[in-house]
Order: sequence, then C-alpha cells, then structure tokens
Amino acid sequence: MKNNILEGIENNAFNNTGLLSLTIIEQQLTHIGNECFSNSTNLTSVTMSTSNNKVCTLDNEVFKNCINLFVSLVVLSTCIYLIF
Repeated sequence: MKNNILEGIENNAFNNTGLLSLTIIEQQLTHIGNECFSNSTNLTSVTMSTSNNKVCTLDNEVFKNCINLFVSLVVLSTCIYLIF
C-alpha cells in the first residue's frame, strides 16, 4: 500500500477463510498473489471492477479449491463472466 492506495493483495492473504463473497473496486490494484483465496470453499462470488486501463495480474492458484466460485470481471463497462 502506497499513499493509502491498495496496489496488491499478498500471497495467501485470504487462504482458507470463511469468506462468502468479495467485491474488489480498486482503480490501482495491479497484483493478486499466489493462493490468495485458495481453499476458501465457502467463497461463491468474486467481483472485480476497474475503470482505468491497468491490468490486474493473478498469480498461481489464486482461486484453487474454491469449488463454489463465480467470478465477474468488469472492465471499462464491459462485463466478462468466468465460471470456475
């Protein structure tokens, strides 16, 4: 975090948690680390949104074993749905 702006989420940050859903609305987020949300089997929904031209990279196995997960990526008013 620089100047109170979240730029990345570290490796294993939410690994094996009881999270049910997550919404990430961050114009400066550029990186989500290895296994960040892995083994969060209760996680059913992740929505990521950005309104700029930056790309957010996802490292290895970010959503590993998230067996109930639906991911929505919203980029510049275009919605892309991925089902894991």
